[in-house]
Amino acid sequence: MKTIYKYILFVLFIFLGIFLSHFYRPYIFKNNLFDFGIADMGSNLFLIPTTLLLISILNLCSTENNYKILFFLITVGVFHEVLSYFFKYFGTFDWKDIVAYLLSFSMLPIVDKVCKPIHPS
Repeated sequence: MKTIYKYILFVLFIFLGIFLSHFYRPYIFKNNLFDFGIADMGSNLFLIPTTLLLISILNLCSTENNYKILFFLITVGVFHEVLSYFFKYFGTFDWKDIVAYLLSFSMLPIVDKVCKPIHPS
């Protein structure tokens, strides 16, 4: 039963990430609306939980290694943002992306609860 929850959450997170980056963000910018920066950090909010669900669905590694992989992803993302602050070649620095990575990481306990099997072996 837990497997169906994984798939549902995975599809939901993918949908929300695509919706926020491809529809919500252009609408907010086009109409010059203030949304507390959600349009800027929308897809980054769902990056880490979606990755955890994908790793869990594909059974790529153990739970302990999942957190190491996700921590590595967050570290690379934050490092990329910091580099973009100093070197414009790496993109545009936005502190909201760093906040989004941290918020995304804070959703992991909820997602991890769905990912754990009912009867651990």
